Amino acid sequence: MIIGYDTYPHVDMRERGEEAAGLIARIVRGEVAPCQAYRQLPLLTMPPMQCTLREPMQAVVDELHALESEPGMLTATIAMGFPFADIHDMGVTVLATSDGDPALAEQAVERLARRLWELREQLQPKLTTIEEAMEIAKAEEGLVIFADGSDNPGGGAPCDGTVALRALIDADFQGAVVGCLYDPETVEQASRAGEGATLQVQLGGKTDNRHGSPIATEVEVVRLSDGCFRFHGAMAQGLEDTLGPAALLRMGGVEVLVTTLRRQLIDRAMLETVDLDFSSCKLLVLKSAVHFRADIGPSSAVILDGDTPGIHRPDFSCFDYHNVRRPVYPLDELNLE
Repeated sequence: MIIGYDTYPHVDMRERGEEAAGLIARIVRGEVAPCQAYRQLPLLTMPPMQCTLREPMQAVVDELHALESEPGMLTATIAMGFPFADIHDMGVTVLATSDGDPALAEQAVERLARRLWELREQLQPKLTTIEEAMEIAKAEEGLVIFADGSDNPGGGAPCDGTVALRALIDADFQGAVVGCLYDPETVEQASRAGEGATLQVQLGGKTDNRHGSPIATEVEVVRLSDGCFRFHGAMAQGLEDTLGPAALLRMGGVEVLVTTLRRQLIDRAMLETVDLDFSSCKLLVLKSAVHFRADIGPSSAVILDGDTPGIHRPDFSCFDYHNVRRPVYPLDELNLE
């Protein structure tokens, strides 16, 4: 049998490992005889709506757990697929495993597959521009998070996109934080200048021309750091990692966490490397699609999926697939009721 994570962000590694080990022991003792059924749906989805901390996937996972607890069932898994991989089998897959009952496994996998197909329209994301996000943040009491998933290094993006940052600077927005922005050259400049210094930089946009151009601007070096931290959040709690040497830079009302390694901003500990407390922040722009929701998400009043350009943009119209099986929704119109 195959056992996948039930959560996205992935915070159930231990639980799924224990589940697998427990089932292996039961198989070895001859207590169960796994029988697995499989469905590959003609359905593609983007990361933002695959998140199990939001609807509709939150309810789908609840249904999955209820199904697993039914008599004769051992386990079930929903794998939503990585949409930036142009391979034949990319897309939504469902697995269900019963104890020696093929018909029961088939019934279970069909129930889950049908439920996901019914939700296909709800599983497509709605994107918000940075200009709209600024207006929302001005009107909102709490923190607004703008998930710049198009520049998510976890999916292969360069993590140095400047589209949202440039808009914040041009609008003279007050109370924004952007991170993490990959720019080793600027971190080195800031380190040479020292904390409290003011200097001219070419910030970000150095990897390619798909995520915005470098921003020529004057910055204040607020804080320098070695970038080392220990995760607070459930996704990697207790593990140590590093951003590489890092700098917190300020330009007007905007602060930017600039790093020498490409990292998704997914944990409060990353901000703490430069003593950054975002409790007074109005708008947090972070380069992540989903994983930030486990630790940083609960601090927000509103989370917006960003409408920015980039190779990880959650928009199927931006990609020309050659190998994905067809027909498949939403690339093709399908009616499988």
